[in-house]
Amino acid sequence: NEYKILLIGDSFTNVVVPFLALETKHIDRFDLRYFNGSLESFIKKNGPYDICLILYNPDQYNQTPGFVSHEELFDFR
Repeated sequence: NEYKILLIGDSFTNVVVPFLALETKHIDRFDLRYFNGSLESFIKKNGPYDICLILYNPDQYNQTPGFVSHEELFDFR
């Protein structure tokens, strides 16, 4: 199909990407622990997306985000 998917997550996405790739034309995958840019800027440049999936290990949700910069794990700017 012609779906365009944005996938944001940690190693949990490793098992999802091959499954989605079977029936999806385009997937962009980000692990925000290793991405230094602005996710918002990337989406504006490369979007729109049909769906966005956010998949993280539940232990990651226990972090208290400071939202000081776009480099914080759950600040999706």
